[in-house]
Amino acid sequence: LFRSPEPHPLLTSFAPNILAEMSCQENHLRSPHQWAQEANTLAKAGGVYALLQVSKLAVQLSHQRLQEAVAQLALKGLLVCQEHVQGCVKLLVEALGSKEGPELAADSAWVLNELAHKCPVSVPWITEAGGAQALQQTLLTCNQSRDHVDVCTWLLRTIGGPRGMAQLLSSDAVQIPDHVIASALSVVRKDSSCWKDNHEQATDEARDLLRGVAKRLALSRQGGSHEILDTRDRKS
Repeated sequence: LFRSPEPHPLLTSFAPNILAEMSCQENHLRSPHQWAQEANTLAKAGGVYALLQVSKLAVQLSHQRLQEAVAQLALKGLLVCQEHVQGCVKLLVEALGSKEGPELAADSAWVLNELAHKCPVSVPWITEAGGAQALQQTLLTCNQSRDHVDVCTWLLRTIGGPRGMAQLLSSDAVQIPDHVIASALSVVRKDSSCWKDNHEQATDEARDLLRGVAKRLALSRQGGSHEILDTRDRKS
């Protein structure tokens, strides 16, 4: 996101406190790769892991005043970490929906998808930051890459559940390309939880999904396109 010595406007828009800390450092004009390397090195150093261990050990302390002091400091550190992670999520969601270009959209979607799968606690943060809206936007404006489209449809399924997929398929936006719909159908086909719950009963969204699928097939037929039923789905 740093294409010049000046910080990216997405970062300026909601993280001025981070910029203030950056500007206090002598080597403020580091390259994007240097910033990433420094963050990765610090993460590997284990400081955050040590903080987690302190918070766990605090529960076992018998001295009440020491326990209180240690617990308060650990809690403060964890809250600060969480706040910054949520800030990163908000930045990524804003970048995803920024319309700046396919490279920015692809990178943002990839990180959000990895985060959602490896850290489920981040899913509501992505949702609260407007993740579903940003995903639908990028599927309309930055859909040239099939890999990017597949990442976005799976991420939409992760954060929006079956209802999110139903909303995409039932959307009134006629201009949704057929290969985007084909990707969404592939997700719905592969993920049986879109249709059935843990008791093998139809989900509440199953009817909406069927309506959405029927709507998209009808629109595709009217347009004379057969791409919506891609090779993967024809074999199933």
